[in-house]
Amino acid sequence: MKKSIISIITLFIIFNASAQLKTTSPNTLEDRVKNESNKTEVIELLEILRADLYTNFKQEFVFVVKDVSFKKNYSWFVGDVQRKDAENIRMLDNNSTCCKVEALFKKNQGVWHLIEAQAFSKHPWYLDLKCKYPDLPKRLIIQ
Repeated sequence: MKKSIISIITLFIIFNASAQLKTTSPNTLEDRVKNESNKTEVIELLEILRADLYTNFKQEFVFVVKDVSFKKNYSWFVGDVQRKDAENIRMLDNNSTCCKVEALFKKNQGVWHLIEAQAFSKHPWYLDLKCKYPDLPKRLIIQ
């Protein structure tokens, strides 16, 4: 009897702690995935990125979204691309890796703008973004 009371209390404490962590975490799941409240913005970001990639690679892409973060007036996107026609992606050089893409967006006067993006990069190019953009929110970009 005593063990089951201790087990119930322990479960209650764990449940409360995880619920509290969920609501106070700076990077809650709600900030990091597409949902009904940010669906329109995510689609807008992907269209902007799709146009940029088409300009650079002359291929039409669709996205596999891994992470979309929104903080203040910034958004960070991480995902994979696939060709819309399901063909192999034509790479510009042999130093690229398929198929990852990252992008930083900034909302200015209600409109999203692509600030920087890299597709197929082998290196973590985004590490110096905080230096370039001092007002970039902490924990927006999660490696």
